[in-house]
Parts: sequence; structure tokens; C-alpha cells
Amino acid sequence: MKKLMTVLFFVGLFSVASEASANRCQSQLKNGRGRVIRTFSERGRDRRSACQRASQACTRELRWMRRSGRHPYAYCTTNGRPGPGRGNTTVRRSCVADLVSWRGRFVRSFNASERGRRGSGVKARACAKARLKCERKKFELRRPAAQCLIRY
Repeated sequence: MKKLMTVLFFVGLFSVASEASANRCQSQLKNGRGRVIRTFSERGRDRRSACQRASQACTRELRWMRRSGRHPYAYCTTNGRPGPGRGNTTVRRSCVADLVSWRGRFVRSFNASERGRRGSGVKARACAKARLKCERKKFELRRPAAQCLIRY
């Protein structure tokens, strides 16, 4: 009887631990090159609410960083975000950056596309790639007063 109670105790302990981990989710704030700047880990009633809270925390920090001018190409990704009928749907998003001279004259456009899971910041990564191509060309052409503008 004592062994049975001990076994039941440990089974209950492991089931509570696995249930607690199911109610956690992480969201990562990454720079334009995909390096992790900060990780947000949240808990919720279920996995969906935990992912929603982690994503909201990441988005808040992202807005603050963009307003302050730090990491302008950063984006948020949430690992394992469940969604109704979304599954592991992969999408391709593209973005265009235009190089404009200091007089406002169009010089050249740069295209970039990115592939990834829906809702994981695919569009932001594509725009970051397009802007990076534009900035490199601007440096190569020695036009520091020119601007790279993103077309949405």
C-alpha cells in the first residue's frame, strides 16, 4: 500500500509539472539579422493565452525600441503559437525599398522576399532585407544624403 501511494504521488507530481509547462509560451525579439535581443516568457490559463501575453509583451517592447530609434529592423516571433486553422502554414512575403536622392528623385528599387510561418514577422524580415540591400547600394554609390524608403 505504501509503495502504491508513493507511485501515485510521483505520477501526480509529474502530471502537474507537465500541465504547468503547457501553460507557458515564449516570444523572442530579434534584430534585422535574426539574432535574439530579448526573450519574453509568459504564463496563462492555457497555451493560447500564454502565447498571446508573450506576443503582446514583445510587441510593446518593439514599439518602444522603434520609437527611440534603436533596432529599427527588429521583429517579434512567438514559438509554438497556436491558431485556429493556421497550423504550420508557410507564406512568402515580399517588400520593396526605393533609393531616393536628396532631391527626391527616384534612383533604384530593391526587392526582397522571405518565407516563414504566418504570424512570425515574415513581412518585417523581408522589408529588413530590402532596406539592407538599399543601404549597401547607397554606401557603394557614396550617396550619404540619399534615403531608403520602404513601400508597403
